[in-house]
Amino acid sequence: MFKTTFMNETAKQTSADLAQFEVSDDEQTCHIKMSGNWQHEKIENVAVEFPLVPHHTAQKRVIIDMSGVTNFDTAGAWLLHQLTNACDDKNIAHELSGASDKNLSLLSKIPSKLPDPNTNDGAQKRNIIHRFVERTSKGWHALYSDVIMGLNILGATIQGGQLKEGRKTGASPAAIVTQMDHIGVRAVPIVVLMSLAIGAIITQQ
Repeated sequence: MFKTTFMNETAKQTSADLAQFEVSDDEQTCHIKMSGNWQHEKIENVAVEFPLVPHHTAQKRVIIDMSGVTNFDTAGAWLLHQLTNACDDKNIAHELSGASDKNLSLLSKIPSKLPDPNTNDGAQKRNIIHRFVERTSKGWHALYSDVIMGLNILGATIQGGQLKEGRKTGASPAAIVTQMDHIGVRAVPIVVLMSLAIGAIITQQ
């Protein structure tokens, strides 16, 4: 039987504050003993080696002992799920022991695998009314964003010109109407002419 302790130099100095694990093999089982603080800011020293343990053992059974874990959060749970997923990929049976009820509850709430972003099962389960409302809401929200952006551009254009001339008064309604006349009303004849020309060309083809 051999025994290996995974702990870097920083962990040796403050072993009580960081996550650690020991691996030992007997004739049929690989034993992994977790200890220390398995919270997000404390698992960096084991984040790489821990999920790879199943790839380095020839045993067909893994027992994970959590009795020495002092603190445990979602990051530690996700790391533990990575190890069990690696066991499943290699057809290695795994068993958890020594875990508190709190830790078991946390593990049950963390998904073992991330959902595939390419699948859209949620959209397929929604009925036609939900999909119609969703598309309509997204369209109106996009239109609202475009209108706000356009008003911001118009306001910035008018205000920028006034500030450059040294005037600090508010926007003049006459100036706004003039700008709208130039960019809107006076452009209508040209747009109509171009539309008629393009329509005539398409009709002749």
